Amino acid sequence: MQDQRGIDGLLPTHFNHVLPYFSIFLNEDDCRFIQFSGHEEGKGLVDHVIAKPVVLTESMCKVQCYLDDDCVSFNFGKSVTDGNNTCELSNSTDRAYLKTRKHYTYHETQVS
Repeated sequence: MQDQRGIDGLLPTHFNHVLPYFSIFLNEDDCRFIQFSGHEEGKGLVDHVIAKPVVLTESMCKVQCYLDDDCVSFNFGKSVTDGNNTCELSNSTDRAYLKTRKHYTYHETQVS
C-alpha cells in the first residue's frame, strides 16, 4: 500500500490546497465559512488568545482555528529547536494589539 501522506507528513497534499477557504456542512444552521485573508510575518496579536494548541504545521493551526467557533485570527509560532510549534487562537482582529514577535506569523480571517 502506497503512503498517502502529504509534504508535511500529516495531511494529504490535496487538502492543503483547500485550506485557504473551506467549510464543513453539518446542516444549514451549523455551517461556518472562513477565509484566511492574509498574514504578516514577524507579528502576533496579543491579549486575546483563547487557546494554545501545540501543532506540527501551520496548516494544522488553520484547522484548529476553523474548528473553534470563537477563533477569528491566529498566531503561528515556529519553533527553532524541537518542532513543537505554537498555535495561538484569538477572538479578535483588533490591530491595536498587533505586536512585533520574532518567529511568529499573524493570520487574519474573514468569517461569514
